[in-house]
Amino acid sequence: MAGIHFVMSDRTEFTGWAELTGSVHENWHKFVRSEWAWLVQTYFELRDTGYDVSASAVADSQKVNVMHADDYVHLQNKDLFFVAVVVADRRVYFPGNCSLVQNHNQLVSKADYWVPHWDQPGLIPRPSLAPDPDCIFNVAFAGIPENSIELNRVIEQAAFARPVRISMLSPHRWNDFSDVDVLVAVRDLNGKKHPEKPPTKLFNAWAAGVPFVGGMDSAYEQVGKPGIDYLQVSDQTQLLNAISWLQDGDNWSSLVGAGKQASEKFNRRKTRETWLDVLSGPVQEQFKAWEYSKRYSRLQSVFVRFLRFNGMRLRRRYLVYRRRY
Repeated sequence: MAGIHFVMSDRTEFTGWAELTGSVHENWHKFVRSEWAWLVQTYFELRDTGYDVSASAVADSQKVNVMHADDYVHLQNKDLFFVAVVVADRRVYFPGNCSLVQNHNQLVSKADYWVPHWDQPGLIPRPSLAPDPDCIFNVAFAGIPENSIELNRVIEQAAFARPVRISMLSPHRWNDFSDVDVLVAVRDLNGKKHPEKPPTKLFNAWAAGVPFVGGMDSAYEQVGKPGIDYLQVSDQTQLLNAISWLQDGDNWSSLVGAGKQASEKFNRRKTRETWLDVLSGPVQEQFKAWEYSKRYSRLQSVFVRFLRFNGMRLRRRYLVYRRRY
């Protein structure tokens, strides 16, 4: 079997990965950007569990290279390297010999593979008991405030059976769910599907034992069951109704229990197994075929993928022109 080599380029986004000591859970605050969350984290997760992987700033022509989409587009002599490109949330990217995606809607060719995003390293779960009805109900928002609805404005104008406090999971404690009664991750209230985004926030809520209220993101629908293990909202009224519904202890416990069952399919052990299944199975078969292929065949493959890349670029320009991007 061909070796697996993670490419951590010299870009500033990868600064410090080689000096990392301890587990990913001890360094939870570092795994923010997709470069760290996808490549650095996966490398250490696989390495620390005994899997034979290597990493450096340059690609290896004798191995399966796992590389971020932002780096692959600049790789010279692409025909000399077999690369599994981590697409992350890029809408425009140069496809690799195979591509690893985080949303099923990003699956375009037979050489694309969906791999679930890791949940939050170093996660501190919430106590399993339902919220005390005599205490303030803590509603936390996950994500970058400017990328979501104006949660404070929406909730502060509402009347609930119990007082509600709103907080943001800041970069200093976004692993800490110990006092969160419900996690809200709604990017907008106009029903957008966000086909390039992952269901990470839902995974985090399940792992933390916290009920989850999400928007219409396609990623949530792909792994969860709306109304069963999370609540899905598309407008302001539904959001407020969801929070009110969860203030009932039985409803709260029902959603958390279903989420706990769902999390068994997407915990760290399962995600690690998925990575190993993909890298040791279909990717190896593709690498073997590539290894024995003629150079003109490799160059032709690069050219076809270059055309696909430019097709994405043209589509983006069109959507920008139509103000739909």
